Amino acid sequence: MEGCTIATLSSCIRNPEKFIRGPRASILQLWDDLASKRRMIGLGALDNHAANFPLRKCRWKLLKVFPHEQLFRTVRTHVLVPPPAQKSHEDIDSFLQAMARGRCFIDYAPLGDGTGFRFWAECSGSVFLCGDELPAGQPAVFRATVPCPAEIILVKDNSAAAVADGQSLEHCSDGSPGVYRVEARRNGQPWLFSNHIYVRKQTSAA
Repeated sequence: MEGCTIATLSSCIRNPEKFIRGPRASILQLWDDLASKRRMIGLGALDNHAANFPLRKCRWKLLKVFPHEQLFRTVRTHVLVPPPAQKSHEDIDSFLQAMARGRCFIDYAPLGDGTGFRFWAECSGSVFLCGDELPAGQPAVFRATVPCPAEIILVKDNSAAAVADGQSLEHCSDGSPGVYRVEARRNGQPWLFSNHIYVRKQTSAA
């Protein structure tokens, strides 16, 4: 939570979700740098510490500041899994495998429900999803769709490769190596972050 100062403390306490600014640029840079070397899965998280403060004017009634019940509804990780098997152990395994592969994205719920977001690449007749790796040197088409209008940014190696306003983005790449992900913004604020699709040079077997 940034921008919370003595001057803005009262507003910050009343509406803390308005002061969540999304991940720092340095964090996103580090994420992309690490992903260029190895698989690096991103998950949404909050570091929140609810606290009770006594109010003298209310006969020492306790005021809860930054309540978990409120802020833990803001940043969410969506995991894309196959239809449930209705068997708890199989569904748990499927969920964990999807997270480990990077089949997930993060949204900031106060700006809109990200359910329905998709990001994929098409190359040589195959479809690659978040967390997948495709060989460099072959042209590919990257596509993304969002459930409500937004500014959609296709990020390659921490730089914008394509930008679109609306609910879909399409970008043709030349097959050069890199790590691709999607960011989306609403009302100028960061809303949604996907995991990467990796375009790697293939190493020849010795």
